[in-house]
Amino acid sequence: MNYPPPPHVYAQQQQQQLSGVGPGMPGYRAPLATLPLRPMFGSGIRVAHLLLGVLAVIGMVVGGIGLVLSAIRNDFDAPIVEIGIFSVGVLAFYAAAILGVYWLYKAWSWLPDNQRYAKHWTGWITPGTAAGMMFVPYFHYYWMFVIPPGLCDALDRLQVSHGTQQPAPRQLAIAAAICQFLLLPGPFLWFLYMSRAEKIMRGLTGETR
Repeated sequence: MNYPPPPHVYAQQQQQQLSGVGPGMPGYRAPLATLPLRPMFGSGIRVAHLLLGVLAVIGMVVGGIGLVLSAIRNDFDAPIVEIGIFSVGVLAFYAAAILGVYWLYKAWSWLPDNQRYAKHWTGWITPGTAAGMMFVPYFHYYWMFVIPPGLCDALDRLQVSHGTQQPAPRQLAIAAAICQFLLLPGPFLWFLYMSRAEKIMRGLTGETR
């Protein structure tokens, strides 16, 4: 699926065509990202996302079990510890979700303008839209299967144009989105997805770290 170029890119592509290196012409390569990955967009975000995700799982599972046991014992007077543990898990879950959305925003911002589209959405997707739609109740369940796999499709397109071959983790993105509802595998699958996507991005920008 190929959309026409965004308006602010059209003039640049016209100039490329006049110089003989436009899209569809021999020797044309899709533009690389203008900025290399920075440390803030590397392991820091995904490691923090993983740790918060694990804390969320532990907190909600342990706290939830404690609350259930208190209910079975008819002990409703002082389940303060259980409520506290469960609350910490819930807060960690939302913090991890925010970090995950921030990672997607940074990753989508990294893409060249002419690669910011997805198979299951018509039109161009800005970084703000890619991240912001994740906060729309209920719609975000669909959006989880649009943006993470869409990022993989964009990385595959860039690799074809730059002569590199390292399949993007599209299936892993879908598995992570499904397992998000199961809590436990989710944080680890998202961590692997982020790691592999970042590795491809580093390769495209010529980084060796």
